Formats: sequence, structure tokens, C-alpha cells
Amino acid sequence: MRFPTFSQPNEQAYKVRYLDIDSNQHVNNSKYLDWMLDGLGWDWLTQYRASKVIIRFVKEVGYGQMITSRWEKDVADSEHVTASLHQITYENDTFADGYIEWSKR
Repeated sequence: MRFPTFSQPNEQAYKVRYLDIDSNQHVNNSKYLDWMLDGLGWDWLTQYRASKVIIRFVKEVGYGQMITSRWEKDVADSEHVTASLHQITYENDTFADGYIEWSKR
């Protein structure tokens, strides 16, 4: 899948903590999804449920790095699906991309 580009992304920074790290000394894969979902907010997450999630892991994030989670919601693709785009970056390098389709609860 080719990930669409952002038109007007939102951003939030996170510092990688000890509890984010797995036994291989890298961020546990579940944390990437946490960072992607967190910025969407309570209202969005209680009104919609994820019906399709695609995450592309590009690089490993390590302890102490300050990553940026970028997202844009209400992206309509060619099928008019409510979707959100996500990107995890560190120093302008992409570490993960995400595409999530949503349906009303």
C-alpha cells in the first residue's frame, strides 16, 4: 500500500521512556499504535472504532529519543471512507507510517 500525503497534519511530541522499551532495547511495536491513536482525542476514539489498521515500520526508535507523532483525521479516500493518516518521526526521519479506517460506533 502506498501511504497518502498529509495536507494539514497535527503533531505531538513524546519522549521514549524506559517502559516503552522491549527486551531488544527498542520501542515495543504496540507503542507506535499508542502514539498514533493518542492525538485523535477522547471524542474521536469514543465515537469511532478502527475497522482497518495498516502500520508500516521503517526504523527502530530507541530509549530517550524525542519522537513526533503526526496525524490527520477525516481523510476521505476514493471509496469515501473515514480514515486517518499517521506518521512517527525523529529528526525528520520517518520511523513508522499508519493508515486507519474508522466506522461509527
